[in-house]
Amino acid sequence: MYRPNDQTFHLRDSNTSGGDNLSFTYGAGGTGSISLTGDWNGDKVTTIGLYDPASASFLLRNSNCDGGADITFTYGPAGQGFIPLVGDWDGDGVDTVGLYDPANAAFFLRNSNTGGVADITFTYGPAGWGFIPIVGDWDGDGVDSIGLYDPANGAFFLRNSNSGGIADIMFTYGPSAQGFIPLAGDWDGDGVDTIGLYDPMYAGFFLRNSNSGGIADVMFSYGGAAAGDRPLTGYWTSAPPDGQFGFGDLYTLEFENAWSQRTILEYSILCPTQAGGDNPTYFYLTATNRASLGVEALLKYQHQDPFVFEIFDWARPGPDSARWALVLPYSSLSNYLTTITVGGLSYQGLTIYNSTRDTGAVSALPTPLPNAAYITVWENSVYLFNYNTGSYDLIYQYRYDAKLADQKTLLRSWGPIFEAHDASATAPYRNLNPLGFYQCYVVSGPYASILIPSNTTYYPPSFAYTDLHTLYLEPNYTFVVH
Repeated sequence: MYRPNDQTFHLRDSNTSGGDNLSFTYGAGGTGSISLTGDWNGDKVTTIGLYDPASASFLLRNSNCDGGADITFTYGPAGQGFIPLVGDWDGDGVDTVGLYDPANAAFFLRNSNTGGVADITFTYGPAGWGFIPIVGDWDGDGVDSIGLYDPANGAFFLRNSNSGGIADIMFTYGPSAQGFIPLAGDWDGDGVDTIGLYDPMYAGFFLRNSNSGGIADVMFSYGGAAAGDRPLTGYWTSAPPDGQFGFGDLYTLEFENAWSQRTILEYSILCPTQAGGDNPTYFYLTATNRASLGVEALLKYQHQDPFVFEIFDWARPGPDSARWALVLPYSSLSNYLTTITVGGLSYQGLTIYNSTRDTGAVSALPTPLPNAAYITVWENSVYLFNYNTGSYDLIYQYRYDAKLADQKTLLRSWGPIFEAHDASATAPYRNLNPLGFYQCYVVSGPYASILIPSNTTYYPPSFAYTDLHTLYLEPNYTFVVH
C-alpha cells in the first residue's frame, strides 16, 4: 500500500489481513507523485518507485527502504495526464516503464529505464472513455502485456501482445461504478498473472485465480482505508544469502521469531531419483526450522546423478566448508523412501524431522563472559522416518553453546525451498522431473502449525524460472513443481 499524504509505503508478504512486514517513507511530501513497483535490476525482488507527472520524472529504488533514488530519468511529456506503467515488455527479467495516454488510447513502452523514445508504440481501446490500463503476463509466456479495465461496467479487456487489435480475453468482474481499483498478479503461483480488485472504501482486496468472471478466490482487508491509499502488488522479500532462491516458502518475520525453547520442522520432500531435464550444475531441496543456528537437512541434485541427502549445520564453527556435517548417498536411503500421493499422482518421498532445542543445561563457558547466565547448551537433531520400522531414526545430533538471541539472526531462516546454483546457464532447470514438498509443519512446544499463507509466503517457480510451473499447491504446506 502507498499512502500519498505522508509518502509512506506499507508492504505485506502474504495475501492475508494483518500488519505490515515492511513500512518506510520514500519521496518528498506534497508532490502528487504516483507510486510504482517493479523488479528494476532483475534480482527477482519487487521494489518501489515514484513517477512525478508534473516533471515526467521516474525515481526508482532497488531496495524497499527509505533513501535516494537508484535510477532517475525523465520520459514522455510533463503535465499531460499520462498514466505510468511497469512491465517486462521484452522478457529479459527486468521491469521497465511505459506510459498510457488516455486522451488518445496510446501506449508508449520502453525496454530500458532511461529517457528516450518509445520502443513500442500502439493504440488500443477507445480514447477518452475513462478506461484504466493494467499490465500482466496473461498467458504465462514470460512477457508482460497490457489490458484495460472499464470501471463503469466492471469489464476487463486483456491483450496477449503489446499491439493494437481486439481483446484476447474479455470478461466482467466485480461491481460497476463503485470506485474499485484494478490489480494484477500471480496470486496462486501458476506462472500466469490474473486480475483482482481493491475497494478503497473498506480496504478490501478481491483476487481471482483466473481471468474470468465469478467470485473472488482470495479476499482480505489490509491498509486501514486511509484516504488516497493506493494498492501495490509484488514479491517484496529478499532471497536467502547462500545460493539463489528459486521458489518455495519463506517464513514471515513474525512467525520466524515466534518460538523460544524449541522449534521443529517436520516435512516430506517429493524427490525423484534424478533431476531430469536441464540441470546445468546442481540444486538443493532444503529448509530450516527457523533457528539461525539450526541445520539444513537437504537433498542435493547434481547434474543427472541420483540425489544425495546432506546436512549443513549453521552451529558448527566456520568456514562454511566445515559446516557440512553428513552425506548419505541415494543407495543408503532405501529404508527411508516411500510413495506419496498428491493430487491423485504418486511421487517418491522422504520424511524429515529437523529439531533445534535449548537443553536447559548450563554452559561450561567461563562465567566472566558477558551475559554468561544466558548461555545454555543447545542441540540440533535430524531424524529420518524409517518406513520399514514405522518410526524415526536419529541420524545426526550436535550440541553447542548459544543464547536465544543467537538463534534469531535475520536472513538465516527459510522454509521449504528450491535453492539454485545455476552458474552462468542461460535457461536452467527446464523440464525437471516433478518435485516439491508435502505436509510441512512447524512445532513449537505443544503447538503444531501447518505452513499456510498467514505464516509463510509461497513464491512460485515463475518468480525465478519461467520454464517451471506449480503443478499442485495446498497453500503453503504442500507444493509440486515441474
